[in-house]
Order: sequence, then C-alpha cells, then structure tokens
Amino acid sequence: MIEEPTTAVVILSLTLAFFLAGFAISRAKAWLWPALVTLLCIGGLLLADWLVLTPRERVKIAVDECVQAFQENRSELLVKNLSPELKTVLKWDLTGVFDVLEFTKAFAKDVKIEYDPKGAPPKVTARMIAGAHFQARNKTSLPLERYVTRLEVTFHEFDRGQWLIVNVEEKPLVGQGTH
Repeated sequence: MIEEPTTAVVILSLTLAFFLAGFAISRAKAWLWPALVTLLCIGGLLLADWLVLTPRERVKIAVDECVQAFQENRSELLVKNLSPELKTVLKWDLTGVFDVLEFTKAFAKDVKIEYDPKGAPPKVTARMIAGAHFQARNKTSLPLERYVTRLEVTFHEFDRGQWLIVNVEEKPLVGQGTH
C-alpha cells in the first residue's frame, strides 16, 4: 500500500494531461477513454488514501491524543493509548501525577515515526522531543514548572488497527546528561 500517494498522483496527473493533450490536438474520442480511466485511478487512489489509515498515521493520532491528554488534564485519554500491561504498571502513577499537577501546555515536536512490519510482533517506534508546562494543583511552589525530554515510544498492534504504547524510554537532550 502506498503510504504517501503524492508521487503516484503526480505521475497519473501527467498521464491524464498527455491523454487530454492528445484529444485536444486530434479531436479523436479514442483519447478520452484512457483519460477517463486515468482520472478514475486518481480518484480511487485519493479515496483509498483518505479511507485507509496506515500504522504510521494511527501512531501519529495516538501521539496527538497523548499530547491532548496532558493539555486537557485528562488521564483517561492518555490511559486509552496504553497497552494492558503498561496500564497496570502506570495507572496509579498517572492518576497521582494528574491529581498533583495541572498541565497548562504540552507538545511533541520533531516526531519521527518508523514502522517495522517484519518484527514479531510488528512495531512502530515514535521518536520525539516532548514537553509540558505545569503547576501544582494546591498552588505550592515547584522546583520545575516545565519539563522537556526526548522520548522513544514503542507501539504494538493489539487489535487490527489498534496501536498501543508498550514502552516509553526517556533519552537525555543533548548536553543535559541523564535525568
């Protein structure tokens, strides 16, 4: 399956232009049939791209939902993207974090997503720079009001099309050492 159909659409569009130019020059209707088939191929390709979400696209949506969970202070939105094993390990920690801290801003930048379909099980790895601004819910002062880190997040497919986080590894930003 083509993940990014731009190249195919450009090639098919040039082919369509060729057939339409042939019709414009010769006025022979024989040029219109291949033009129509090419136009249908372009439409079908764009429709398939719109309807089918690739593993990379599904993981990008999950990353965006996790950022949104922090911005909206909704732990349940974050938890729904975790694997069952990770949920049991992190559930109480996450609940505690959201009870103590109020997040005012969150982001994931420079997100790079790699898909390994040959792994057992297939996996998607998302590498990014992530961060958040926060304050204490009880208005006490905190040693930090923001935190930025590099993350490597591993996703596995559980149900067909459902990619969940199985591992989160924090990597130091350049020049910061380990946290």
